[in-house]
Amino acid sequence: MSGVGADFFNKDFNLFDAIRRADDGDTNAMYSVIAYIAMEDEGEQDLLEKKMEYVNRLIESGDKAALIMKGDCYRDGKGVAKDAEKAMALYNRAADAGILFGYECIGQMYFFGDGVDVDYEKAYEFLTKHADSLSPESTFLIGEMYRKGLFLPKDDKKAFDMYASIIKKNNTWMDDYYPLAAYMLAKYSAENTNMGYDLKWAYDAIEYVRKNVQKPHILSDGEYLTIDMIEELWQKILREKMRREHFISVRLKGVIIGVDGGTENRSP
Repeated sequence: MSGVGADFFNKDFNLFDAIRRADDGDTNAMYSVIAYIAMEDEGEQDLLEKKMEYVNRLIESGDKAALIMKGDCYRDGKGVAKDAEKAMALYNRAADAGILFGYECIGQMYFFGDGVDVDYEKAYEFLTKHADSLSPESTFLIGEMYRKGLFLPKDDKKAFDMYASIIKKNNTWMDDYYPLAAYMLAKYSAENTNMGYDLKWAYDAIEYVRKNVQKPHILSDGEYLTIDMIEELWQKILREKMRREHFISVRLKGVIIGVDGGTENRSP
């Protein structure tokens, strides 16, 4: 992997060395330290303060994407006091500067009620301000809105298509929303066989989820995907897969017997 913050994904990554280089002004090291703290921190205040220091330095250097990271800090209360108003202002600044993901961040705040009242109409408005390049997170949330009829008309087919687009448009499974989308694809395929969904896709999707999800993940408004839910769905899909394979096997055996019988009947 290459690019900004790539050091963090290197198996030889050393946090203290990265901090030393970041303190010396290495932008890539700053991103790597920020990524490490975001994904690995255990609430250590000195690390959270260090993260905010680097975020501010990146913003001062003209890095527009760092506005999103600072907004995240205020949204989550990591390294600073939680402040939804400041978070939204930073997301708007980022969007105005051309980082359109800032709009999606605001939409997600309205969807989950992060420091603001839940408002699915506003969530949809901001999530779709640049619908031609939606992130996996926003795509999934719009799928949830279709699935549950949250502001949007309830529509299982459109929900399925939103989940499927997450898998089709991307070739990496690193994002948390990939296994969530895979789970929902498997669920729809198992429960809506009359809609023509591919059971093999469902089986492959749930197999991936079983191997890669080790803790509960939030689906949407207070609903969580748990390990028990994954196992229950996997068992259901496996039983259906075996039933279909048995049915095909019996039909195929019947065809073969029928062909053999016909051959014998035509013999002189």
